[in-house]
Amino acid sequence: MKKQQRLKYYLVDDSSEFIEAIKLYIEYELKGTIIGSSSDGKLAISDNRIFDADVIIMDIVMKYLDGFSTSTILTETNPQLKIIAVTNSQEYITKRQLLSSGFSGCICKNCAFEELPLAISRVFEGKYHFSSDLLIDN
Repeated sequence: MKKQQRLKYYLVDDSSEFIEAIKLYIEYELKGTIIGSSSDGKLAISDNRIFDADVIIMDIVMKYLDGFSTSTILTETNPQLKIIAVTNSQEYITKRQLLSSGFSGCICKNCAFEELPLAISRVFEGKYHFSSDLLIDN
């Protein structure tokens, strides 16, 4: 993980409440910098600032372009992007689906503040992180 400078984050989520909460958490607790945010995947892929992020935190279920499609498009352009999915969805999500879409990990929204530091650390070590609270199969 970058030690000398603050990590730059880009947030993609259709919940303005979650965006505000995670933004405050990242800025004050993790000492990170928010360089941008979008309320859906379609807006995110059209915002070039997203490619400057050290970490992208992205919802899976969004109205216009879901997280799977958005992550796929972004990582086709830049495979080095570190994208962590966040979800409240009780849908059955597979690791294969997450990995093939370019996600480096997935955490639950209800435990995001507890799990995000570990997820970020693991992603920067070149590993993957999947929340134990999610029903994820191979």
